[in-house]
Amino acid sequence: MVLQKQGKRFPEQTKPYSISKRKAGGDTDLFLQKIGNLTAPMQELTRRAEQAYASEVDMVIKKQCRDSESIERLLDGLLDFCFDDSILSLFKKLCRYYFTLDPVATAEYINFYREMWDNEMSEE
Repeated sequence: MVLQKQGKRFPEQTKPYSISKRKAGGDTDLFLQKIGNLTAPMQELTRRAEQAYASEVDMVIKKQCRDSESIERLLDGLLDFCFDDSILSLFKKLCRYYFTLDPVATAEYINFYREMWDNEMSEE
């Protein structure tokens, strides 16, 4: 028996929809490619930030900078990228240096880090 709807013919029974392994893999590959395309600009930005911040952190430590505004501005910027292990290392390095100058402010920055990133990292 064939059903008719608005001049179109439909079979009464249809086979259940199934995805072949090849098609599923293709869909997965396409999905991963789209995700990669979305994350590529963020990864590029992170690498640029790492290069810029690395030289700034090294300069602060090398010159024994004591300007808390400059150091805190740098820590603020680093916090935005602490999801990345390389930038997290820079953040920790600068915190260790800043701790010798202002332990209270450094502890606040460590708490800021924990509020921003620790909960998200532990959920994964």
